[in-house]
Amino acid sequence: MNRRRLLWIAAFVLAFVAGGIAGSVATQAVLRSAFRKSLQPETWTAAAEKKLSSRLQLTAPQQQQVHGILRGMGNEFRQIFCRALDESGLTIVQAGQRIDAILTPEQQRIHADLKARLRQRLSRDLHLELPPDDAKPLVQPNETRH
Repeated sequence: MNRRRLLWIAAFVLAFVAGGIAGSVATQAVLRSAFRKSLQPETWTAAAEKKLSSRLQLTAPQQQQVHGILRGMGNEFRQIFCRALDESGLTIVQAGQRIDAILTPEQQRIHADLKARLRQRLSRDLHLELPPDDAKPLVQPNETRH
């Protein structure tokens, strides 16, 4: 093959790879944004309020009542999410504690770095903060949750 043909093939492959990388980065950004919005009840309530108002042709007083009901639902969801995130974060930290207990000192240093990177990613990408590494359980082992 001649040199010119190889350059065209290389350019085509490079363009294909660049497009794949750009698509992957864009997809991740869109998914992160969608995930963040999905954790915000006001996103749901605003959409639900708009749909109910138009489909049911609500009167102004009904719109105000629906707004109040959906706002209350959003506040309840926010409280549930906060509890779930707190418990999930604590579960992650406690799993790390249990893993640390079976590691050598050198492995613990590497694991500490991995945990620090996880904390950074969760904070940067999802605005979530894990409890400190020495966190205690929210519920003692003999207690039950309802």
